[in-house]
Amino acid sequence: MFSPKFDTNSNLHLDLPDKNKPLEVVRSVRGYLSFEERLPLEERLPQTPRLIELLQEWNASKINRSIGEHQRSVAAEEIEVLDSEVNGIVRDIRKTLDAAFPRQPTQAKGWGFNAKQSTKSIILPQTRNEHLEVLDSYITKEQSRPEEERFTSPPLAQVIEIRDKLVEQLDIRLVGQNQREKSAAQISTITLEMYNQLQGAAVYLLNFRFNFILTVDLQDWGFNVVTRRSDSEDEEDTEATVDAAADTNATPEASSGETTSETTSTNGTATNGTYTNGSVPEDADAVVNGLNGGGA
Repeated sequence: MFSPKFDTNSNLHLDLPDKNKPLEVVRSVRGYLSFEERLPLEERLPQTPRLIELLQEWNASKINRSIGEHQRSVAAEEIEVLDSEVNGIVRDIRKTLDAAFPRQPTQAKGWGFNAKQSTKSIILPQTRNEHLEVLDSYITKEQSRPEEERFTSPPLAQVIEIRDKLVEQLDIRLVGQNQREKSAAQISTITLEMYNQLQGAAVYLLNFRFNFILTVDLQDWGFNVVTRRSDSEDEEDTEATVDAAADTNATPEASSGETTSETTSTNGTATNGTYTNGSVPEDADAVVNGLNGGGA
């Protein structure tokens, strides 16, 4: 893997888009082309013509992916409805065969059903493919019989119509799914080449325009140039965070208006402006005014 490095002592850093995020890469390409298209042809970078082509291909693939997904989802909804109709018509066919062969359920095999001799019952299919196989066999059997001998419930034309609709929608869904997946693969391939072309453009600019010096002028082409953080800045941020946490956890000082005075338990010694023996000092009024925050 080739990882070019230029101006490693610079406090700037060239931040390329994430190549695994197509929208980020395309956004960078659009920013790049927006500036390049304002320049005279002779001043444009060698990567520009190819990036124009790639952006057009990316847009076309995105549209095709959306069309494929829409086609797949619409067909899926139709298939859900048709599955219910197919299940109903297969049960109607079994009722007809039950009535035609009440004691010979194995006769139903000629119309695509399996049967259980011990219980003399016709077994219904379970999966979509099994239902389609039954319909195919039923249609083939009925078409091989004289028209006057065919079962009338359900009508053969109705059975054929429902079978054909389901097969058609399954095909449409598959085509849409394939288109979506193919377009998604194309988008991934195009995105990677876009990323590589952007790298090439950055190297070209550093080589031929900026003398291998990282500069914020690269932002004109849509590149993201950021200031590199130093170790000392990280340490300062860490210390500031620790100091802030310490201030937050510190014990708060006494609230304003409260006074902390010397207290003792000996007789005649002042305690919060009074005497333990019940007497008061000569300047009692001043003490009271001081506690109340008032003046003389």
